[in-house]
Amino acid sequence: MTRKKDQRRSSRFVCQECGYQSSKWFGFCPASSCNSPVPLVELDSGISGKRQIKWLSSDSSNLQELSSLTGDDHQRILFDSNELNRVLGGGVVPGSITLLAGEPGIGKSTLLLQIAQNFASDNHDVLYISGEESAHQIKRRSQRLGFNGKGVYLLSQTDVDEIFNRLRGLFGRSNVYVEVQRHLLRDEESQNRFLIDLASAYRVPVIATNGVRFATVGDRLLHDVLTCVRYKTTLDRVGRRLTRNSERYLKSPDA
Repeated sequence: MTRKKDQRRSSRFVCQECGYQSSKWFGFCPASSCNSPVPLVELDSGISGKRQIKWLSSDSSNLQELSSLTGDDHQRILFDSNELNRVLGGGVVPGSITLLAGEPGIGKSTLLLQIAQNFASDNHDVLYISGEESAHQIKRRSQRLGFNGKGVYLLSQTDVDEIFNRLRGLFGRSNVYVEVQRHLLRDEESQNRFLIDLASAYRVPVIATNGVRFATVGDRLLHDVLTCVRYKTTLDRVGRRLTRNSERYLKSPDA
């Protein structure tokens, strides 16, 4: 059996320390700012050629004049907090995913409960899954906020099987997805293998994302500086708080 000429497999060689990539083998990372003693790792980039994966809907290929479009195609959900709406770019877009991060004790759980209260007060049912706090702890927080919890359903659970069953029962199998990422970190491949096997067992789709932190590989240094500003330290002292490599940049679907 022979492979078609336009379906040749391609490889890339990646430095696990700084994220340097090359289509050729250099042995060790040639970047002057790296000097990593670890050899470059070969990764399969998949089949190269003319075939492309279409991830946009068929409507996106139609020509549309910019002046004929409106800016309110996606109605945003507004919260009671004007500051939160501003941070989210004018509210949250239905179907979007928002990452909330911060130091322990800064108020992430309190803010999430306030968001849940906002949704529930607008006649929406909310599923609140917590792998750290018990239902009674969340209830005490809601009492401090003056919220009785009507419309918010709690699930304090770390068992993945149980969470999957509840999610499928609530949203339907076609609306539940498993996300995998690759950042060349230790044990990441085994974790992804587990997630893929989990998705296969429950027959739900797998979506590969990249946890984007910066637009290009060259922006990694700027991201490191912002990390230092957030932790009020310097590049010399920030240590392991920095991103381990440059893989978290915006990539094309076939990367």
